[in-house]
Amino acid sequence: HVFAFDPVRLAIRARGLPQSSELPEPERRSDGLAAPGRAGRKRGEVVTSMGVLEHRGSGAVLDVSVSPGNGDARAMFRQAVKAVVWTAQQIGCALSSVAMVTDGEFGTVPHLTECTRAGLPLITRSARYEVLADPAVRDRMAVGRWRRVQDSGSGPTRYAVDIGTVRIFGGKHTRDDDGKVYEPVEARLIASAYASGAEDSGCGTQIGSHRVELFLAIGLDAHAFSASDTVTLFYGRCG
Repeated sequence: HVFAFDPVRLAIRARGLPQSSELPEPERRSDGLAAPGRAGRKRGEVVTSMGVLEHRGSGAVLDVSVSPGNGDARAMFRQAVKAVVWTAQQIGCALSSVAMVTDGEFGTVPHLTECTRAGLPLITRSARYEVLADPAVRDRMAVGRWRRVQDSGSGPTRYAVDIGTVRIFGGKHTRDDDGKVYEPVEARLIASAYASGAEDSGCGTQIGSHRVELFLAIGLDAHAFSASDTVTLFYGRCG
């Protein structure tokens, strides 16, 4: 069972309100629902964050969280993890037969820790490209077996390779709810690459003539889910 959690931010335009002695006092319907935040490429003065947890097999929406502005990412993620665990219990499915797929916003230590503690397998993107400076990682990319990633045919042809287990450390200012430093998390690191020009500004980092992206997996056996399978599952969340 695969569960996709992919929050979105809804941008809202705060247009001018009509004011006249003949009209009632104007009210914005977005008050209390939206606040200033990151709108990305969307146009808007305020945003609302909405996290939706969907079961990929049935399309059932299992949890929705809405909050003003950028929202509380940890609270939204924690709520989604609880919903997945609860659903697995209700259908009598072991968590070892479940995977949660999220965007790279949740590829940090607090969220990895949340899934590790819950025993919930996770697939997410990673922005920790500094690991590519590690000679062991670069050697693994050079000698590993790259396999083609199954795709929809609408994007670039990607190839993926397993790099192995790495330790992910939290930032120096990253603390849990009790103010304590997070312990490092062990995760499986996967790299994918596709042919790209230097002007490509997509996710990932440019290495030579290829765009390289990194992914993290927790609780997914490499023999059951190859590197290419894992990347396919990640991009399938958008479907």
